[in-house]
This record gives sequence, C-alpha cells and structure tokens, in this order.
Amino acid sequence: MNRSANPPTVSSAPVVGRGGWWMIKRGLIRLVVVYVGVCLVIGFLQRQLMYVPRRGPVTLDQAGELAPHIRGVTFTSQEGLALHGWLCLADADSPIGLSQPLSQLGSEDRLLVLMFAGNAGNRASRLSQLALFRGLGCDALLVDYRGYGDNAGTPSEKSFHADARVIWDHIISNWQVPAERIVISGESLGGGVAVRLASDLSRAGQPPAALVLRATFTSMVDAASYNYPWLPIHWLLIDRYESLPQMSTIDCPLLVYHGQSDRVVPIEQGQRLFSAAPERSLSGVPRRFLEIPDADHNNIFQIGKPAITQALAELFQAIRPDS
Repeated sequence: MNRSANPPTVSSAPVVGRGGWWMIKRGLIRLVVVYVGVCLVIGFLQRQLMYVPRRGPVTLDQAGELAPHIRGVTFTSQEGLALHGWLCLADADSPIGLSQPLSQLGSEDRLLVLMFAGNAGNRASRLSQLALFRGLGCDALLVDYRGYGDNAGTPSEKSFHADARVIWDHIISNWQVPAERIVISGESLGGGVAVRLASDLSRAGQPPAALVLRATFTSMVDAASYNYPWLPIHWLLIDRYESLPQMSTIDCPLLVYHGQSDRVVPIEQGQRLFSAAPERSLSGVPRRFLEIPDADHNNIFQIGKPAITQALAELFQAIRPDS
C-alpha cells in the first residue's frame, strides 16, 4: 500500500437535490404571485392613493381672519355637478366685496389668480396661499376639485381638466375678466392641471397673464416612479398628467419655484419642466426658476416665504396691464 498517496477529497459545498430546487422554485413562484397581487391591488386603488381629499362642509368660519375677504362661489361642471370654491378679494371694502355682483369683477383693475391645489385637503387648507396673493394686491380664486370638500363627484385627471376649463370660461364670459389679467397657479398635482390649461389656452391664442408652478412634476408617471421604483408604474397608472410635452407650447410669462430637498417631487423634475418652456414669453418676459434651499415638498412656503413673495411681486409687476 502506498501510504504517501493523497486521500480522496470530499467537497464541502452543499448539494441541492431535486427536492431543494423545487422548494426554491416554489418560493420564487410565491414571490411573483405576491408581487403581482400587490401590483393589482395598488392598480385598483390607485385613485384612492393619488387623491386624498378632506371631505365635508367648508364654511367661512374655517377661513379665520381671512373670512371678511372671501366670497363663496359656485360653478357648474359639464355634467351638472356643483363645484364650490372661494374668491378671496384683495380689497374687501370694494363694491365687489360689499354688494356688487361678480359680473362686475371685470371692471376692476386687479390681477386674478386662478389656483389649482395639490392632491390633499380642501380649500380651507390653503389659507396661507390665499393670503399671499391677497397681500400682493391680487384677487385669488380657489375652487375645490370634485370629490373634495363639499363637492360631489369622483376625482380623475379627465374631470379635473374639464372642470378647469369650465371655471376659466366662466371667469371670462360671466365675470368679464380678460385673459391678460388672469394668472394660473398650480401646486404639485395642481401644477399638472395648470400646465394643461395654460397649454390649451396658449394654443388657442388666448394665453393667461402668467403661469406659476410650485413643486410640480414632469408627469405623474415620473413622480410615482421616483417614490415607488419597485412598481411597474408605466403599466399601472391611469391618471398620468403628462406636463413636460406641453411646456413648449406655453407662451405666457412663467415662474417655477421648487424646494431643493423635495423628497416627493425631486427638484430635477421641476428643472426639466422649466427648461422645456420658451426662454421668454410672447410679451418678452423671461422665464424664471426659483430654488428654495433646504425646503421639502410640504414646507416650501414656510421656509421660502420671503423669496417666493418677492419673486411673485416682481412677476406681477411685470405683467400688470398698467405697468
């Protein structure tokens, strides 16, 4: 016997038999089934997740110190739904504020800011924004989306766009406010509504006085993909708010402001949206992007109030008909 011969080596690597491979395969199948199930549930509930209204009566008492400046207004959608909102007047002691019908609003010389809110709350949640525009000498109109506050109906992108156009047409036709005195302002999801309305009006040769966008995304697909990268958003999403392709058609003055540390809609999306717009409006006003350092999505106004107020004041000064 040759004792110097090397003994046979025994592999320490685990050996997976047929039973082991089947267990692995079965586990992977279960993971896929769970993932598909989660995607289906989220797809089914996506509008409940996207739209977070505060429902119930909205009274002037909720406006606090701003209440004397506010008049309740109601518009009627194409399907006959009542859409309730607030008109905050810069001068509560004016004849419009005291007694005259709103059909006389066009005889005033103030700018009117048509506001489109974010996806949560209702009009009573935006008192600081109404006060901001009033403080700058503008009237401000904020109408709750359908399904929000005391409005009936179900939220959707299609209905929001249709309702926005109904409100615009009413302001022009019934209140007699000319387009060159109406500023469109959109916040977050409301920016998607505002961009679509401003784009439609610009293509029709009736651009608004200006467009103001706060923490707005390039599209809802992009925003949702950023927050849920593990979901097949491109396949699931119904309401897409594709704003980026529409920016090149907007020929009115533009102000975009965005929080540097926005964790809901990253600032890169706001920058891309801004860069897609013409460098100057038809009237020669240059576009402007305002970056608010250290601001997140929901505290941008608290942190950037002085800079935002100054930027808006400069924009309004540039577009006022009598300037």
